[in-house]
Amino acid sequence: MVVALGLVAGFGVIGRQMMITDFPVDMIIYLEGVRAFLDGGEMYSVPMFAGDLALPFIYPPFGALVMVPFTAVDNDLAGDLMIILSAGLVLVCLWFVLRAFGAGEVVRSRMVGVRPAYVWDVSQTAGEPIPEPPSPVLMEGEAPDGLWDGLAQQVRAAGFELMRVPLEGMIRGANGLTDFEAKTVAVRENMDPAAQVKTLAHELAHVLMHDPDREDARLHRVSARPRRANSPGRDGCGSGRPRARPRAASRAGS
Repeated sequence: MVVALGLVAGFGVIGRQMMITDFPVDMIIYLEGVRAFLDGGEMYSVPMFAGDLALPFIYPPFGALVMVPFTAVDNDLAGDLMIILSAGLVLVCLWFVLRAFGAGEVVRSRMVGVRPAYVWDVSQTAGEPIPEPPSPVLMEGEAPDGLWDGLAQQVRAAGFELMRVPLEGMIRGANGLTDFEAKTVAVRENMDPAAQVKTLAHELAHVLMHDPDREDARLHRVSARPRRANSPGRDGCGSGRPRARPRAASRAGS
């Protein structure tokens, strides 16, 4: 609808311009220069005349070649033809612009390579019970001789103080907690030595891999937000209870 109204308005402007242009001065100067060019006369050193008006031909020779076909008609008709040709070229330019911006195009999308499938809840099925996924459990028993001391030595060598706390409530319900601000590693004591050693190894991994001040350690972290080495809120070396994430950006727990 908009395009149709634009065309009607455009043709109206063209018709009005043709009616009010009874002496196309520019076209007459063009044609005088073209005729001088075709006759081998001077185009630039002498003025061209449109009635009593003398104006120079200031266009390149190529412009004269383009205007040669208009010499076959009189000046008035040549002027009208130029108006129509100019308006037509403007419309062509507008068409290319609108096409470049996708005007009037309808974009359709569709899914390919998929097919519908039926999904049932487990309560709607029959058969053997589906096994429950295993839950993390604390390790039990004694730890290998010297393993705790070796891990503790690496923690201290990294500049951290190693602490043993009696209860998990002192370290936010975790089995272990690494604090990069205080430079401490804490492990709770109310679990078997094997679980304590495993927790210490886990915290040593935090010390070596997640220090926010080390450029190479940043490669192990997605962002500077608090992060554990496993799934959020649950730790493979813990008791399996959900835990709150540490608030400090430089802390990591296990």
